[in-house]
Amino acid sequence: AETAKFLFRTVDEAHALAHLLSFAFTDKDKAMKGLQELMVNAIEHGNLEIGFKEKARLLEDDMLDAEISRRLAAKQYQGRVADAVLARKPEGIYVIIKDQGPGFDWQEFTKFSPSRAAHKNGRGIQVARLTCFDKLAYNSPGNQVSAFTAANSQTS
Repeated sequence: AETAKFLFRTVDEAHALAHLLSFAFTDKDKAMKGLQELMVNAIEHGNLEIGFKEKARLLEDDMLDAEISRRLAAKQYQGRVADAVLARKPEGIYVIIKDQGPGFDWQEFTKFSPSRAAHKNGRGIQVARLTCFDKLAYNSPGNQVSAFTAANSQTS
């Protein structure tokens, strides 16, 4: 296949799909890590609208999983899905991930922040951008991210 589109709704589905899509890349482990970061962000922060500070608090209180389950069942969020499109092109592999949330100010999360360094969350985008993909780009509202790996970075 040259192009495929997948829908996912839960964190578990995001992990499973990231694993599947990673097989399109030569460095499967690196790709899977970046895809998991971006896909879980689409569920937690996008579709379920859990903000950075709220997630930090939920992690501290060991309540993140319960809050995710609650929101997945809530009428406001239960119909939301995210999608991932994988496209093989001569120049490389693209994965476009889109959620149905309102978006976010992604610019602040593409740079290192000492204020976030002490938190258990807030570094996934940097990990994906710096260690997993050659390029990462967000749309203006921040509810779609495109990850790219050049053909010379992979040959699978």
